[in-house]
Amino acid sequence: REMADKVYSLMDQLRLGQQELKNQELESQNRSKRVNQMEKQSASMQARLSLEVDSRQVAEGDARASLQVANLLEKKNRKLEDSLKLAQKAQDHAEARLKELQDRAVALQSQNAYLASRVDGQEEDKAALKQEVKRTNEQIREATLNGQQLNKTLVGMEDELGALEATAAAMTAEMDYIKREDMLDETGRTKPILIQSNESNLVERLQINEFIYTAQQGKNPVPMLVEKVSHLLELLHTAQTQADQYLNDLSRSNGLVQALRKKNLSLFEKAQVYEGFKMRALMKFVSNSFDSGFSNLHLDGLNFTNKSMTELLRLLTSFSCVDQISTVRLSGNALTDECVDTMLRIINGIPYIKMLDLSRNHFTRTGIQTFEDAVRQIEGITNVVRGGEGEKILAHSGNQLRLTILFKDQEDPKLAEDQAGFNAQDLSVKAADDFLNSAAGVVTGPVDPIMAGQAPTMQAESILPPIGKSAHHENTDNIPTHRGRR
Repeated sequence: REMADKVYSLMDQLRLGQQELKNQELESQNRSKRVNQMEKQSASMQARLSLEVDSRQVAEGDARASLQVANLLEKKNRKLEDSLKLAQKAQDHAEARLKELQDRAVALQSQNAYLASRVDGQEEDKAALKQEVKRTNEQIREATLNGQQLNKTLVGMEDELGALEATAAAMTAEMDYIKREDMLDETGRTKPILIQSNESNLVERLQINEFIYTAQQGKNPVPMLVEKVSHLLELLHTAQTQADQYLNDLSRSNGLVQALRKKNLSLFEKAQVYEGFKMRALMKFVSNSFDSGFSNLHLDGLNFTNKSMTELLRLLTSFSCVDQISTVRLSGNALTDECVDTMLRIINGIPYIKMLDLSRNHFTRTGIQTFEDAVRQIEGITNVVRGGEGEKILAHSGNQLRLTILFKDQEDPKLAEDQAGFNAQDLSVKAADDFLNSAAGVVTGPVDPIMAGQAPTMQAESILPPIGKSAHHENTDNIPTHRGRR
């Protein structure tokens, strides 16, 4: 029994060690993933930074060129507006002059009609008036030509004004497109770009968004970005150091597990021998009791399990002395609800049984109720009652007590499961073998010399590249430095 307790404690230690190894492996994998993600984010931030700087320079050059073109167009538009105003004034003046001339022509025509009646008497005045009329007609003709030229000039200016308005609308649309593409506000400044992450709180912990917003508000964000990148590289270096330490601890734990497995295998062989001897001794004791013709079968405190009850049922069916047995005592064993069917078959196999003692086992209320329901179905049983506050079952056949089943002092079924760990049917430790054969169970570090009897010199290999080194960059001189930190 002491050997069984030792094996049980070693099995518990092995399970705890396996669980701790799995937890450490998961933590190491998670940290490796986070480090890789941080490296990818740093590379993406550097690429985005260079793209943003280039795009900003291009956008600033385009904005300056657009501003110059807009200023030229505004100057030209003002000149055209001034010319249009002058043309409108000249047209108004010409129209007023034309109206004045028309009025004067009407007056002269009336005066000419009046003077025509006086032609005969006033030839000199007539000739003077003809000259005046001729001169007036020339002035009217000149005014008409000037009005036509002014109308043509006005039409041309209106066409130029429409073209300028179309150009201004196109420039406005282009500036709006540049603002949308370059994320500019109304004043031409770049809108702050923030990072949103739903799977990790690393952005909040490192205050990346606050830093990006502050950097974008400055005129030259490059020094701040370099400082932040150096800080991130320092964090990556710290995470890499911790991951290496975790790998070393994991390798040591794997070595301890392998050493414990070797000891467990040797103990398992001894336990198998002990279990076989125990089963043979118990069955030999029962068979000797049957051969001696005892009417009482006392099997108290023999640590019988469900497997032992199956062997007992097999012996009962192979011997012909079951008619002599009236009492079966199985108190103080490790029987649970799983052997209820076997116990019922034993009751049915012993026709004259009067007492079945199942005290100090691990039956639950459900198992006791199953016993009661099964006893009611036995042929010849007329009444079944509970006695002693449910600690025994009394089966009557008429007025005669036919069968008594005792259930005193039942213990917690979990204790039976713990005690059955030594008597398990399968002690091959396949779960431990599968784990040790996997990648997590491979020993890559030093093993405790006390547990394994040797001290290998192998060390755990880090799965993280050094800070500043990757598959494409092997030179640490390319890492930017800021304030003495790399």
